[in-house]
Amino acid sequence: MVGVPRNSRLLVALVAGLASLLLACADEDLAAVPAAVPESNSGAPIAFPVTIKDSAGTDVRLERMPDRIVSLSPGATEILYAIGAGGRVVGTDQFSDYPAATATTTKLDYSGPNPEAALALRPDLVIMATRQQAQVEQFRRLGMTVFFAREPEDLEAFVALRPSDPQGRRALALAWLRLGRVDAAAAEYSIASDLAPGDASIALRLARALESLGKLREARAAFARADEAARRGALLGSSELAEVREALVRLAP
Repeated sequence: MVGVPRNSRLLVALVAGLASLLLACADEDLAAVPAAVPESNSGAPIAFPVTIKDSAGTDVRLERMPDRIVSLSPGATEILYAIGAGGRVVGTDQFSDYPAATATTTKLDYSGPNPEAALALRPDLVIMATRQQAQVEQFRRLGMTVFFAREPEDLEAFVALRPSDPQGRRALALAWLRLGRVDAAAAEYSIASDLAPGDASIALRLARALESLGKLREARAAFARADEAARRGALLGSSELAEVREALVRLAP
């Protein structure tokens, strides 16, 4: 990414509040979202409408599960895809370049997004971060539901959430990985994979990080998880799949 450094701190307020709802109903294949979500991370049913507080302390009311999301933060975008809500993302800022699927979304300016361009995407939720704080009310005046997620300094809120479902665990693994906490990421991803088939792209990133640290046994296990996920249908590019297969041979005991 050129021009704006990727913030190494995740949007914990987003993860602890909004994403806990998305994790409860993140099946991208659903043709319609029911009025009541079966279960939240805590096991209690979530019935819409719901109200959650954003980073500014503003009550944000969601009438139903968001189907059309505009994310104006690379960190928020990455989290949304990590928890399986990428199919709901219709617009992103120009620096949201991971995963590759973000290339198919409509791109908006990062520092000064055009509210009319965002409105044209018919979003039922817009996620704005610190960089766009001055424009939050401008977007809201046009009738858009805006969740402001200020970038925090640590993962305390997310760790306190302790997601119990595999998607939440994988999102937490991704968070640790982005902060350079490879061992913590490996532990969370292992738990997630024991619960359900994993995300091949996260496993591959984790494997690369472990190998770069010289943790070859752990790296091979992560490459194996990426291979298993790919065999179960998780998407990997041909070059990435070749990398995984080569690594499994190269790191064989």
